Amino acid sequence: MAHAPQPPDEERRLSALRALDVLDTPPEAEFDALVQAASMVCGTPISLVSLIDSERQWIKANVGLPGLTETPREVAFCAHAILQDDILEIRDATADDRFVDNPLVTSDPNIRFYAGATLKLSDGTHAGTLCVIDRKPGRLDDRQRQILSHLAKAAAVLLEGRRALHAERRLREEFALATRDLAVSEERFRTLSEASPLGVFATDPHGLCLYNNSRWQEIYGLSLEESLGDGWSSTIHPEDREAVFSEWQRSAEAGQDFDMEFRIKRPAGPVRYVRAQSRPSRDQDGTITGHIGSVEDVTEARATRERLVAEQIRLASIIEGTGVGTWEWNVQTGEARFNERWAEIVGWSLAELGPTSIQTWLDLGHPEDLQRSEELLERHFAGESPLYECEARMRHREGHWVWVLDRGRVLTRTPDGQPEWMFGTHLDITERKWRDEALRKSEALLNRTGEVAGVGGWELDLETGGLMWTAQTRAIHGVAPEYQPTLDSAIHFYEPAARAVITAAVERAIATGDGWDLELPLVRADGQRIWVRAVGNADFAGDKPVRLWGAFQDITAQHRLISEMTYHARHDALTGLINRSEFEARLRQLVDRTLNSDRTHALMYLDLDQFKLINDSCGHSVGDEVLKQVGRLLGDCIGKDDILARLGGDEFGIVLTSRTIDEAQRIAEMICLRMEDFRFVDKGRRYRIGASIGLVAIDARSGTIEALMQAADLSCYAAKDAGRNRVHVWSDADEPVQTRQGEMQWASRIERALDEGCFVLHAQRIYPLAAGESGLRAEVLLRMRAADGSLVMPGAFLPAAERYHLASRIDAWVLKAVIAALRTSDHLAGIASISVNLSGQSVGDRTFHGQAINLLMEAGPALCRLLCLEITETAAVTNLTDARDFIRRAKELGVSVALDDFGAGASSFGYLKRLPVDVIKIDGQFIQNLGTEPLDEAAVRCFIDVAQVMGVQTVAEFVDDDRVAAIVRQMGVDFAQGFHLHKPECLTALLNGLGHPDPR
Repeated sequence: MAHAPQPPDEERRLSALRALDVLDTPPEAEFDALVQAASMVCGTPISLVSLIDSERQWIKANVGLPGLTETPREVAFCAHAILQDDILEIRDATADDRFVDNPLVTSDPNIRFYAGATLKLSDGTHAGTLCVIDRKPGRLDDRQRQILSHLAKAAAVLLEGRRALHAERRLREEFALATRDLAVSEERFRTLSEASPLGVFATDPHGLCLYNNSRWQEIYGLSLEESLGDGWSSTIHPEDREAVFSEWQRSAEAGQDFDMEFRIKRPAGPVRYVRAQSRPSRDQDGTITGHIGSVEDVTEARATRERLVAEQIRLASIIEGTGVGTWEWNVQTGEARFNERWAEIVGWSLAELGPTSIQTWLDLGHPEDLQRSEELLERHFAGESPLYECEARMRHREGHWVWVLDRGRVLTRTPDGQPEWMFGTHLDITERKWRDEALRKSEALLNRTGEVAGVGGWELDLETGGLMWTAQTRAIHGVAPEYQPTLDSAIHFYEPAARAVITAAVERAIATGDGWDLELPLVRADGQRIWVRAVGNADFAGDKPVRLWGAFQDITAQHRLISEMTYHARHDALTGLINRSEFEARLRQLVDRTLNSDRTHALMYLDLDQFKLINDSCGHSVGDEVLKQVGRLLGDCIGKDDILARLGGDEFGIVLTSRTIDEAQRIAEMICLRMEDFRFVDKGRRYRIGASIGLVAIDARSGTIEALMQAADLSCYAAKDAGRNRVHVWSDADEPVQTRQGEMQWASRIERALDEGCFVLHAQRIYPLAAGESGLRAEVLLRMRAADGSLVMPGAFLPAAERYHLASRIDAWVLKAVIAALRTSDHLAGIASISVNLSGQSVGDRTFHGQAINLLMEAGPALCRLLCLEITETAAVTNLTDARDFIRRAKELGVSVALDDFGAGASSFGYLKRLPVDVIKIDGQFIQNLGTEPLDEAAVRCFIDVAQVMGVQTVAEFVDDDRVAAIVRQMGVDFAQGFHLHKPECLTALLNGLGHPDPR
């Protein structure tokens, strides 16, 4: 095994990889989606996002190898792939000297095909690969290679974007920590407080931009793609460029913060001033891994900066227990008195503020807010408002701004009517302002994510009654962006019946805190009716609800899909009639209502006569058309309150409601007459179809629907046995019914045999007719051990197994038992092929397909190569699509497939070319009379010619004497089987006897 050499930039590559901060992180949906897409596009069962660490290959995303998180680097294919820029494609690892003895090739997961596209980061280093893997040789076409390359680029961008998001998060945490705990310069805190919102960016250690947010892009006038790498520097004013680069270089080399104002010249618009700040981020060893910072547009701030005066902060007295700051102001003299709480709000004590006056307020207030405060005071002084109220910012002792709700009223006036003494309060509302700002940002985020995900958000302030909708919520309601909803108007969008439901949910949430998740009909502003999913939750402050919030989603498409799925789950796809499960559900409801009433109804079970002839002669598409026409004919024969269903295959069920058994019998006989007259024409040939009908009364004495269905079924087959196209009314004393009940007893014995292990496997040898063939070939045959120890032949019980849908269970038991027998055999080297018969039910049963494939996969390749599955030609033709899919899956596991009873059907050659079988077993009816029946001999020669053209082997069945054996050998048949050659014996004895000579 050749170990991949290290890339020439290994140290730099590892540094870049670890800077991503992604190793050993939990799975993430974005990366999982990439490997799912790669697997589907490239048609492989396995796809990975693999990162190459110093000693290991670590798996970030994984489809097809559950539980695998890492491997040693020396066995990693991806360690080779990162050595090149383009895709590394290994079409067959067993033919490549680098990997032929790699444990990932020689053992699980048995890699044969590999294609890996490198994850190239923006600095040029290769972090790992996005690869696809298969357990069989393969190759990618040009389209698949191109898509795999694009997906790898997306994964690399996702890795770096992920790191940038973490960088932004760290920056926000640093800002929060600085705001909370650090006493830094007044200028820096002012800059941070005024940066609302901030433009945020992250770079690598060399200053190449890795990430910036939308506010940054708005300030610089660049898109994200234009700004990455050194693209951000293109907007720096030419006169400031050298100074900016020099200061950045100095700060980076010294490991210090960067803080600088400079001009930018955006692609459109005038020159703007920005202030950029950044701080180096370090790993645990102190090594600088990048820089995280913020930028703000300070153009307007520069114009007004001179007006911002940082005045000394003073405190006022506080009224104990009020929780608010109080102030008294003589408007005429400027005298002012404050309490301690007033001073505490801005971080001072009253004593520290010293002598106070109105100037104290003017010194601490934000200039913009002081101007608004003055305007509101003038209105109050003039009597235009009964109360002065203003939200204003005040400078805190530590340099940041705090918000206060400033309220007051003039209590005295001078003799000439001028305001004199005014009293008021200050309430600290900083936290509320932060919440409002967070809500604004949350709304912006919800709008952005809602546009992507199609999910809207909403929030209801229970104190103010204000309702906020995101843009996506407005879009779902079909209203304009400026539309301002209220709770009443929002509820009015729902359909009338739904309004009570949503109103009750809101009231319950307010009362108990319980949320809701409802799917309701809603009428948009344009009148369009849609279905929405409305989700709501309540937030409490103590025991008081303060806020409702939730999500809103248009689920019209999903609702329509569910309705369609529900319809398809209840209806037959071919005829449009209800299916068996829905029929039985409605029958059960009818029986339940009938138990306590004197009403009578009738159950009709109808099976088409001669339908198989049409299927075999004309094909399934023609048979499907017949079933649709019959369904329409039956619908014309019954009333609107009656129930009609296709129960499966060529079987129909009808419930005639409110009918006596005599009335129902007349309707059933009318159906027989209509079917008697019915003719189906295909390619000039006319086909006649009848209907055998079983009829059962439904009244208060009726038992379970299972008993009713069984009685109708038995009556139907009694009608069929009596000559077809007739009606048989259920009676316990009927001899035909008793015969069918005998079959039911066989079904019970079969169930018991499966549960108690009463089945026994025998086998009959299949002999080669030409020299050179070696190894045991045999067909497994089933017997049932009776209570007295005797063996029951399959002809006695298999019809009942087919009739009562037990054949697939028997087949699964046989396959499992044969695999177990092979596992315990000491003579596997002497076995060429062991054939296992599958019933027609199993061939068309997808559940059985899954069970069989699982058994074969568990058996392993060595045993699969010894197994041959025999499928009758009729079963294969009847279930062509399912048979072809099952054969393909079995052959992929190494199992061979034989087409049994070949020639017995009517469409052998037409379907044979669509079934990838390995062996054709010629039906014994053609073999037994060879030498005496020229027509049989011609048919067999034809079968042999077809087999030779297709490259498949042939087996002659029912070779009962030496004469027939000689004939089939001379005709070129490959193998022969029959009682003359070998009488079946116990499979275990046959396998154990492989060490002894063949007695024949």
